[in-house]
Amino acid sequence: MDNVKLSFDHLVIDSITMTFPDHGLIGIYGKSGCGKTTLLYVLSGMLPCEGEVIREGDYSFIRQNNDLLSYLNVKDNLLSECCLMNKHYDLHYFNRLVEKLELSHLLKKYPHELSVGQAKRVAIARSLLRQVPILFCDEPTGALHQAQSHEVMTLLKEASRYALVIVVSHDVSLLRQYVDELYQLNKKLRCISHKDVLDQKKWGKATRKAHVHFVYSSLKYHKRRYTRLIIFQCFMMLLFLIMSTGLYSLNKTWQLILDGHPLKYMNIVEEPCPKGLFLFECGDFPGEIDWHVMPERTDHIHLVDGRLPIEKDEVLVSDTVDKKIINYELEGKHCFHVVGHYHEILGMKRAFVSQSFYQRYHYYSTSQYVVEGDYEVIRKKYSHVENEWVLLQKSFETLWKLASFVFIVFFLIAIIISCLYVFIIKRSIHEERKRESAILLSVGVSINKVTRIYKKEALLVTLCTSLLTFAIYIDLFCVNYLFHISESCFHFSLYVLPISYYVIITVIYMMISLTGKESLSNEKIVSLLREDN
Repeated sequence: MDNVKLSFDHLVIDSITMTFPDHGLIGIYGKSGCGKTTLLYVLSGMLPCEGEVIREGDYSFIRQNNDLLSYLNVKDNLLSECCLMNKHYDLHYFNRLVEKLELSHLLKKYPHELSVGQAKRVAIARSLLRQVPILFCDEPTGALHQAQSHEVMTLLKEASRYALVIVVSHDVSLLRQYVDELYQLNKKLRCISHKDVLDQKKWGKATRKAHVHFVYSSLKYHKRRYTRLIIFQCFMMLLFLIMSTGLYSLNKTWQLILDGHPLKYMNIVEEPCPKGLFLFECGDFPGEIDWHVMPERTDHIHLVDGRLPIEKDEVLVSDTVDKKIINYELEGKHCFHVVGHYHEILGMKRAFVSQSFYQRYHYYSTSQYVVEGDYEVIRKKYSHVENEWVLLQKSFETLWKLASFVFIVFFLIAIIISCLYVFIIKRSIHEERKRESAILLSVGVSINKVTRIYKKEALLVTLCTSLLTFAIYIDLFCVNYLFHISESCFHFSLYVLPISYYVIITVIYMMISLTGKESLSNEKIVSLLREDN
């Protein structure tokens, strides 16, 4: 430390210049509120100050209270620092710490099942296991009875042979028994006692890799909240998929129907033409069937079943007509046999008689003609051209635009609601997460590693949501395929969406789940840690 100063509403640290040794046990005491904990935060670099603080090597921090991650059991808490810092640990030292601090029967318990003293011992063992070159200890013997206090100080004394251990405490008598250097803090550090420090040793070889499933443990701990989130997002994604499937299938079905419609190339003109047929007229049929003559070009017609009419008593009808025989009286009785069906849109009923019937009975208009061919080409040749197929196509396009608008509105509303719900769920664990983040950052874990843990958790939730949604979607599709629900209720078939739809939906909800990132400043970390104390 070089000329370090720190003030809040009053002066806490006043121009301290000091160099600590590479190893040894340093004790600092002072009256309550004199700034002992604040000094540790300054030394660790978490609290900015005037002057300069140079620290070499990693550090760990033993705080007074609430030093454990609530979603990890005791064993995982012990290994958490080593795991996050990608450091191996010494299994023999681990077993020794567990035995000395009487933690063997607590390894599978969670922090909320521990007493204050037990949680304190776990936090101490966790920091010692990492074997860092610098260890900051804030009241490490608080909430411990006398025998355990001496056990903890003995372990810290042993660790001081390998690292620099700085302990702040109000128990001066206990510090005097163990520390190599004792200082009193009252705005400045005053040396009270000094002993020769033994030669520094090297930590034992750490060969065991620490494995802690942070994401799985966190999801398990917060399972009720995340279950609600998964169910809600699954419901919203399913609605989006169903609406997308409906629109996609409707568009594809209607395009197939329009492309294979018998009226596609039949244009009505009011001018005589050598290649045109007279417009077929049969008057108004009581069954509301619209009658037409079969076009000469039939290669584009898509049949649902049967065949095209050839004989004079045969007729092709739309799939909305369920009769097999149609009787019709016009200047005599005609009996038509239905030989085939084609798809029709908008529930319209149509019938197409054969060319044989048309040529024999001559029921037609003398003022209008039917000219077969592409509508755009025919329109250039004649002044007044009508094509019922074009009108059907325009009706479909209008309906499609309306359906697309409703879908987009729903999609935007769904995104907004999803973001709000995700925000509400995240807020429910926000304060706890901030404290957990502050604990991890206080022991030297980088903000990037902490952020990666939470991102992995969010991505796993999204993945579970997506898999569950797609499984339900496929089940619904199979049910529809078996019972033909869409055909019977909506008169069109359902088609599976392209794989790009699923990817897009998953990416969108992945982005939603990753919203609300909050970074913690050093001042915020210290503030949260002070609140716990």
